[in-house]
Amino acid sequence: MDASKGHNIRFVETFSPYLKPGGLMVVDNVLFKGWTYEPSEAPKRLQPLAKKMASFNEWLLKHSQFKTTIHPIGDGMAVAIKQ
Repeated sequence: MDASKGHNIRFVETFSPYLKPGGLMVVDNVLFKGWTYEPSEAPKRLQPLAKKMASFNEWLLKHSQFKTTIHPIGDGMAVAIKQ
């Protein structure tokens, strides 16, 4: 999934029912230049998006239907396997 960062939760909720158990979902750019760790270090205009991405990462990592790992490849990649 390489889509509008601010809508990632909605995309997962919309498309995850189409994934079978064992299906793989990959989400690109989840580290957002490292600003998801420290949103206050992002430029002021990007801080709300950095916070939203940090919330998405936490949400996906805790999602009961997925086993998720985040890899620091490029700008970050979340790999989620549907349980």
